[in-house]
Amino acid sequence: MARWPARRLLCLAEPRSFLGDGDAGLFVVLWPSYGYTSTLRTVAGQFFSADGSPPIVANLTIDTSSRRQTAVWGYTATGYPYALAPQNGDSFAPFQLFWASNGLLSQRSGDPLPFDAVGQLPFSWQPLPSGDYVLGFQASNRAGQMGEDTADLLVDNDEQLHDTIAYLDPYVGYQFNYPADWYRPTYRDTLLYTTNLSGTTRLQVTLYPNLVSTSPADLKRQALTLFGGVTVLYEDELVITNYGALRTAYGYTGSDGERTGILLTFVRGNVGFVIDVDGPTAEEAATLALVEQLASSWQFRPVSAEGLFPGHWGQVTQLGSFSLPRPADFRYETVSGDWQRLTAAQDARIFAAFRTEPLGTRPLNDTVAHWAQLASQGVANYAPGRLGRYALANQLWLRQDFSYRDGNNQEVWGMVLATEQNGQQVVAWMEAPAAVYGEVFGRVFEPLLSAAVHN
Repeated sequence: MARWPARRLLCLAEPRSFLGDGDAGLFVVLWPSYGYTSTLRTVAGQFFSADGSPPIVANLTIDTSSRRQTAVWGYTATGYPYALAPQNGDSFAPFQLFWASNGLLSQRSGDPLPFDAVGQLPFSWQPLPSGDYVLGFQASNRAGQMGEDTADLLVDNDEQLHDTIAYLDPYVGYQFNYPADWYRPTYRDTLLYTTNLSGTTRLQVTLYPNLVSTSPADLKRQALTLFGGVTVLYEDELVITNYGALRTAYGYTGSDGERTGILLTFVRGNVGFVIDVDGPTAEEAATLALVEQLASSWQFRPVSAEGLFPGHWGQVTQLGSFSLPRPADFRYETVSGDWQRLTAAQDARIFAAFRTEPLGTRPLNDTVAHWAQLASQGVANYAPGRLGRYALANQLWLRQDFSYRDGNNQEVWGMVLATEQNGQQVVAWMEAPAAVYGEVFGRVFEPLLSAAVHN
């Protein structure tokens, strides 16, 4: 919200979303179209036809990955949707939300924005103008009870880079700036990963928890050994958020030609950080500038289990010797063998189960192998995946992935994990149909694993 006569409300979950050509445009609120894992977002507003007919309540759908408008939907007086085909001369006026001085929200149409010759409205990420803003949240339950909270924000973009976005890791709490025209970083197995839109330059962050007497040089040697076949170009020292770090430039020949990478390694407490930026040698200057931006913007911010659970999570549930917050659409149940399980109310194939075992019962890899073998019993086409390490929330898990076919011949994905925490082994067993596994993993499984080691 900017401080207008009535303060404007802006959605910062998708930062700096701008509709229009830059000369005539507005910052808009993006609403999820098909869940938060989809790249489709909706802008609510009114559609104005060039023929002067009355405006139509409409939604404009944007694919944020391609930054293209994919559809425009009009709505009848009874709320029935129908597709619109914008023509040159038609326009769209996004709804804007305002927070008045009396604390009430109101909705108004912004200025109409014209579609171009092919019926498109340009979409982009742009920096907010400098000024005083308010970030507000409002929520209500089914009983009609409502709560809200606001925070004052000062935006100063006059002296800052206008082409970066801050990423804050919700599990470990590290934060850095990355280019606004790159994909948002996401976890791939044990590392955080993102690329530019063309995929030619890559950034990944790998964490090594539970280290003992490891130096930045040790991390560098380990990383370069894993890379294999690279030539070290130069090496120097720097400081990243008060921690001594090593910067190593390397080169190699990839399938797409000559490439240059920069490796940043440092240790914070007992956690090692390996930051790798890798791009075409022809774009080496841009790669170096990105690394400078990463190193100068890197910082650590406090996180806790209480801050990991956006969305609808119910009360804390005691699972054996530790407690976990429970998603509102999951039920708690005790199953045989001392397993404590959270099961999706709408689909029992989606579950996350936990148990603890005393240290010394058996080695960690034997624990994982035992329960993975049990998961293979009584199912068709069981296929074990790779056994590997999985780092999350400063904790290292041993993880075995697997897949099988259920009674309806639908593919199910799962994993068994184990780690040592507070003098015991913590074991997790999680499954979901393959079609929704990615969404459930990010929305439920990862936060539960993170909470299990925050106890």
